[in-house]
Amino acid sequence: MIKSLLAVLVIGALVGCSPAERPVETSAGEETSAAPREPDRYQEYLWCHNGSNFSEESFEASQAYWRQMVAESDVPAFGHFSLFPKFDESNFDRIVGLIWNDKASRDAGWAAYIESGIEENLQEKFPGVETCAGDGSDELFAVNVYQPRPATVAMGGQESKGRIASYQFCTYNEGKEGSDLRPVAVDTYGAWLDDYEAKNGATGYSWAYFAPDFDPEASKASDGVPNAYDFIWMNAWASESEESSGMAAYAESGQGIQAEFDEVISCSDPLRYDVAVHIRPATT
Repeated sequence: MIKSLLAVLVIGALVGCSPAERPVETSAGEETSAAPREPDRYQEYLWCHNGSNFSEESFEASQAYWRQMVAESDVPAFGHFSLFPKFDESNFDRIVGLIWNDKASRDAGWAAYIESGIEENLQEKFPGVETCAGDGSDELFAVNVYQPRPATVAMGGQESKGRIASYQFCTYNEGKEGSDLRPVAVDTYGAWLDDYEAKNGATGYSWAYFAPDFDPEASKASDGVPNAYDFIWMNAWASESEESSGMAAYAESGQGIQAEFDEVISCSDPLRYDVAVHIRPATT
């Protein structure tokens, strides 16, 4: 229930009119739908499957080789991370995340990557270790990302492990929209989070709203994902202990906020992942 609550809180901070029409904020903090806010970034999620030659050693070696080839190539800069499910999942073994400045950067990046021959070289050197979705695959899922409040404490260096992320797939209740969420999400929950960090210190917690750049009803879905939803909500913590502390505090003092959000939004149960950051994006 606590994770469901947090998911709801994030959404209101990011949308103001409807899932398809996002507001911008004025200097006074008021929103208007006259000019939709630009996304903060563009991200892709690629399903990956272990092969017959997979082992921890072969996987780590292949990834080190891949990152070296990318660094030496002309592929434009991008962020790269891995998600490892903390639940039983039958559709993939891990998810690769790619972070781009925007969709145009994504298109240029994929064109350069395909031209570079990196993928062919990787599969030739490490056959049967792992295969991942590529450009145009039905196992690649792209989203526009809106993040109103990044983590107070930034993540570490290029290689970072131990982080936790959870994802929920959400729909508005009948007759509700983003403008119904904003007062609770931005004002009430924002104040709660400010108070929590004032008492406990700055944290690595962050949240984001994902607007799918695909049709959920016509796309593949992993275990635990509904057939239809309006948006995806993500939260992330620097560690599992940070997640536990934040959830415990919210369970104690945030149930009134939960009730307000339950009137507006319905979300799936959270899907939790271990996160490994491999290449930090230049813009975050």
